[in-house]
Amino acid sequence: MQEDPKLPYVPMGLESDFAHFSRALAHPARVTILLEMMKTQGIVEGRVVDVPGMSPSTVIQHLREMKKSSLIDGRIFGMRSKYWISKEAMEFFRQISQEFFQVFETLA
Repeated sequence: MQEDPKLPYVPMGLESDFAHFSRALAHPARVTILLEMMKTQGIVEGRVVDVPGMSPSTVIQHLREMKKSSLIDGRIFGMRSKYWISKEAMEFFRQISQEFFQVFETLA
């Protein structure tokens, strides 16, 4: 895997990379938040993304965890919030996942 200068994550190898991003999405709420963000083209500004049945403080906690993993970027706080899905990180995760499952099929 080539290193992408726009990727907000330093690749560490197939096993570490796959685990890193899988862990970041290991909670159903985080997947739901990403899907809700996609309804606004992956960008949220001036508010916290609305997720039915989830309090804003819970959403913010999950957003911060996804930001630590580099799946999203931006500022997450109150009315001055602006955050977005990192297309580079998501594409990298897609590629790493594809590579992981190819290796899995080869070894199975």
